[in-house]
Amino acid sequence: MKAKKILSSLIFVLSIWAVLVQTCPVFGGEPGETKWFFFTSMDTLSGVPGSPAIADDGTIYAGSLNGTFYAINPDGTLKWSFDAVSPVVSSPAIADDGTIYVGAIFRIYALRPNGTLKWVFDADCTFLGDPAIAKDGTIYFGSNSSKLYAITPDGEEKWTFPVPEGLNTYDPVIDRNGIIYFGTGADTGIQSHRFYAIYPDGTEKWKWVYNSYYGMRGSPAIGNTGLIYAGLHTLYTSLNDNLYAFRPDGTVEWVYETDNGIRHPPCIDSNGVLYVPSFHYYCAVNPDGTEKWKKLISFPNWEYFNSPAAVGENGIIYFGSTSFYIHARYATDGTSYWNRGTEGQVHSSPVIGDDG
Repeated sequence: MKAKKILSSLIFVLSIWAVLVQTCPVFGGEPGETKWFFFTSMDTLSGVPGSPAIADDGTIYAGSLNGTFYAINPDGTLKWSFDAVSPVVSSPAIADDGTIYVGAIFRIYALRPNGTLKWVFDADCTFLGDPAIAKDGTIYFGSNSSKLYAITPDGEEKWTFPVPEGLNTYDPVIDRNGIIYFGTGADTGIQSHRFYAIYPDGTEKWKWVYNSYYGMRGSPAIGNTGLIYAGLHTLYTSLNDNLYAFRPDGTVEWVYETDNGIRHPPCIDSNGVLYVPSFHYYCAVNPDGTEKWKKLISFPNWEYFNSPAAVGENGIIYFGSTSFYIHARYATDGTSYWNRGTEGQVHSSPVIGDDG
């Protein structure tokens, strides 16, 4: 089931304590005007680390570090909550039958649309980032246990794919042939990292090995031509701080040099242009790897970086920042449409309404 977007809303998650909804920049209200907040808690340890997911009926799902998973009505009121016991650190994913999958510390939960527990999968690790659901219902999760997990729709372990000890696995994506792509990351200094392509049975198709400080901390993106795009986050080092375009056979089509490193994945518009957050810059890259534009967004300070973007049908890209701002920019040249201050940092990707 493809997540349905909220009508006339632009949804951001503030990492500190709230889900923030901005009004649609085209229909009603001033551009960027706040429509509502949903507070998880005023406790600074109750952040919402992942992006929200939105069901066909408009229900918004988001998890919090306070150990609670929330279902929020389109008007911002609480629909239900689920006690996940431990901090919820992944974004949720919604299956065709409406089942919601979300990762927490030591657990993966499968929840019904009414908030009741379908099953729980226990493991001695934290499940990270954004899960991916295959056509056959298999759920893929990254983790901090040096494994990629494949879980059946019934909550059983299908297989795990090991990576070198000490490396985390992040945010798998699946192509039209069922091939799973994901990268490794860690906080332990410059070392050898991997970007993998895995068959649906858990065997390796190919891997690309490179040296990096942090590795890859976001999902790859797959274009309409079948190219797989991966940004490598390196911070404090000039090693491989680039956006790579891989062919399905693992060879490199082109490389775009950001000069700043990449912490989050790119997003792709209908013309194949990629929008790449590169710390305090945002870059637009043409499908052939040439630069369309590059803009300085926030102060050149390593403490501040930009979130992944979402592209509206109105030709505006939206993203947040750890410098306490939300930005709307014209996709054509990167100039500002509007920006708004927030009361919290924005790390995750926004969600755009059906009407733009």
